[in-house]
Amino acid sequence: MLRILLLCLVVLLVAGGGTAGWWFGLRGEPFPFASAHASEGDPTESAPESWFVELNPLTFPVMRDGQVRELVTYVVQLEVPDEAAEAAVKARAPALRDAMLSELHGLYAYRFIHERSDKIPLVKRHLHAAAQREVSVDVRAVLLKSLDTRPQQARRR
Repeated sequence: MLRILLLCLVVLLVAGGGTAGWWFGLRGEPFPFASAHASEGDPTESAPESWFVELNPLTFPVMRDGQVRELVTYVVQLEVPDEAAEAAVKARAPALRDAMLSELHGLYAYRFIHERSDKIPLVKRHLHAAAQREVSVDVRAVLLKSLDTRPQQARRR
């Protein structure tokens, strides 16, 4: 009897941990106990200077049921702290575009992204993570300058 109770407890802990990892990790939901404004400084301080690097538009097909359902285009700008970081991002632009397109393809492959009404914050977090992995400088933010979706006609085979 004790073994069964311990086994049930272990199964519940593993299932709960896996669910939490998916919800807060993959889905990108914010942690409920983390405050977004916990580390705000003095409001009288001036904001640090920033440089913005605009990448070429990122266009990719969204596939469902083995067919292209829409073409999505994002125009992305990266906020970096200085000119040296701007030059580093521009030097790595082809690899950065590739990493971001891979991230978008992977993200849009999941069904839950199509069901979300607030997908932009999730997309920005994933693009920011891809940018941080790809370039060796601090990327302060990913800004989406524009978004365009073009539905495609499903072809009959």
